[in-house]
Amino acid sequence: MQVQPYLFFNARCEEALAFYTEALGAEVTMQMRYAESPEPCPEGFQHKIMHASMRVGEAVVMASDGNSTEPARCKYPWARPFTPLASAWWRTSSAYPGWPW
Repeated sequence: MQVQPYLFFNARCEEALAFYTEALGAEVTMQMRYAESPEPCPEGFQHKIMHASMRVGEAVVMASDGNSTEPARCKYPWARPFTPLASAWWRTSSAYPGWPW
């Protein structure tokens, strides 16, 4: 069984894709902005990413800006918003030796 996660970045997907490209060597294979959709888009989201797909090794990960700039409300404590500070910490952390960053 193969799992394909779909990640939402609350209007910061482009930044997240750049991070995953640099940190993990991901390859963005598809990207569609809200302006390219035939459906109306949320106010101010014309240039945001409606859907993206990237390959990380043999895995495919899908991503989106979502349709809100509000922080995600999630009951799971491990689900945290993407932040550059967290990204920098994970990249330099010795907590996971051997990881590609």
